[in-house]
Amino acid sequence: MKKKVNIILIIAVLLLWGSVIYKALSNYFINDKNFSAVTENYDGKQFKIAEKDTFTLAILDRDPFLNKSFFVKKDKPRTMAYIYNKLVKKNIIPVKNTKANFPLISYFGYIKSKEKKDELIIVKINNQLKKLRINETFEGLTVKKKFKDSIYISNNLETRTFVKNKP
Repeated sequence: MKKKVNIILIIAVLLLWGSVIYKALSNYFINDKNFSAVTENYDGKQFKIAEKDTFTLAILDRDPFLNKSFFVKKDKPRTMAYIYNKLVKKNIIPVKNTKANFPLISYFGYIKSKEKKDELIIVKINNQLKKLRINETFEGLTVKKKFKDSIYISNNLETRTFVKNKP
């Protein structure tokens, strides 16, 4: 009994797959006789081409999904002050930033103290050996950050990084 059911099921599956393959491959092997019959019956009348339907979209005042109103920005009236500001902004020549002149700086490291939190940073500025702390200013130079191998020093407009000198 079980053997007969299996045979019937296998035959059913083969028939199904056979029909699928036939439909897929029949598109590639169509007879041209059907098309030639249609062209023989053509009487030469022109086909009417449908014209495109045109329409315009209306601007919505509210969002139909959120039920909220849209706010449409209207152009501001052009006043004399507005026009003057536009003209002045076009004619302004940008001022070039003058780079800060850095003196000769060498970083030698820092000294850590048990008594105080802040470390003393040893820096040579214009051949003068100085001990500075973070955010301490000397001749317009300010030590911003300290690392083991480098420091950041700012001079008014510009910040530079100086790497530790190797002895």
